[in-house]
Amino acid sequence: MRRRRRRRPGGTGPGDATDGVADAGGSSGGPEAEGTGAEVGATREGQVDAVVAELGRAAVDAGGLRGLVRRGGRLPDAARARGAALVDAVAHRVVRDPLDVRTADEALARIEAARRRSGTGRSVVSYLAGRRLVRRSVAFGSRRVPAVVVVTSATALASSVAAGARELHVLGSQLVHRARAHGVEVSPRLVRVVLVQVYLRPEARPDLARPPRWLTSRLLAAWVRRAAAGVVPFMPDAIAAPRPHDWVRAIDRLDLDELARHVDGTDAGAE
Repeated sequence: MRRRRRRRPGGTGPGDATDGVADAGGSSGGPEAEGTGAEVGATREGQVDAVVAELGRAAVDAGGLRGLVRRGGRLPDAARARGAALVDAVAHRVVRDPLDVRTADEALARIEAARRRSGTGRSVVSYLAGRRLVRRSVAFGSRRVPAVVVVTSATALASSVAAGARELHVLGSQLVHRARAHGVEVSPRLVRVVLVQVYLRPEARPDLARPPRWLTSRLLAAWVRRAAAGVVPFMPDAIAAPRPHDWVRAIDRLDLDELARHVDGTDAGAE
């Protein structure tokens, strides 16, 4: 267990344009020396684009977002690897340079503000879906796929994945500041373990010793469901609705003494 003196890092102010994972890198899983993944130099946009590209291919193969939702957590290996890399990037970034988010209320306000700023995404997708794209198609190898499927899937996925990365960044910053106030310096691996479990099941106690192996698949599936809820008719919003209030309260409830016991040697549980 590594404990440290209390300090108040500079962080990033609420109005700063770097509210994301810019300049963060990461790997898809295996052992890594702490801090190296954050120096790869890939931008947040690049990480998000890589995830969206793989999910977009999977959506085309599935005939659209509805088909991809029906597959549940059965996503291609390439998509899971890209998703794991994105989560790694977020974890390294918040350990190195957390946002100035120190309480549940501050985290909730930051998440809600970001959601309001991106609230036009659904209207844009709906507009595209209603245009002449409906009568056009795009060739993918030997197949032709309706252009509206390609455009709306890509747009909705980009919005959902980018929002998910921002949400993880805010929650991770809240976690890091709370741990440091308790005298605990958490590793990117531990941040990743806690973040994804809290994001997916905020009502449950995170398993720090043996985190599930399905974390990345379930995380991506949640983002796919949110994307589908904006463009697929009769797709209930409730199954994909973000739960910011539950997330920030879950971070507040974490047992920091238990967290300190797992600072060293925790694997990420990513696929």
